[in-house]
Amino acid sequence: MAKKIGSELVKELKDALDILESPEFMKQLGEFVKKGILDRTKAGVGVDNPGGNRKPLKPLSPAYVEQRKRMKLAKDTSPGKSNLTQTGKMLKDLTVISTKAKTAVDFKNDESKTKAKHNEDNGRPFAYVDKEQIKEVEAIVQAKLEELLKK
Repeated sequence: MAKKIGSELVKELKDALDILESPEFMKQLGEFVKKGILDRTKAGVGVDNPGGNRKPLKPLSPAYVEQRKRMKLAKDTSPGKSNLTQTGKMLKDLTVISTKAKTAVDFKNDESKTKAKHNEDNGRPFAYVDKEQIKEVEAIVQAKLEELLKK
């Protein structure tokens, strides 16, 4: 790569920033985070605050396990598994909203937001980006920047 100086370098950096801040790239990052939240939660692992550590979700009570044995459950759970997928609807309602330089993972409707809040209030917080995901997103952005600057 030839050395770039002055206005040529500034233009290259601005062009790279435009791509990194684009709604399309933000959407990619948001989808990556959403998938991480879904996979982690379905595995029975939560996070109790933004940037926090992963930890097992609070176990289900014996009485609730018995109740779940009589329910039609989502295919990726079982009566004794604490993974917030009784029906799977709440997790399916996670969506990504992206604009220039911003992305967010949120719920499509108030019903699922209410369920998520109830779960958090009952010791099963899950809808946060964890410390590992932050490092992974930083690595994705770094790799994309390096790719853009090598052109």
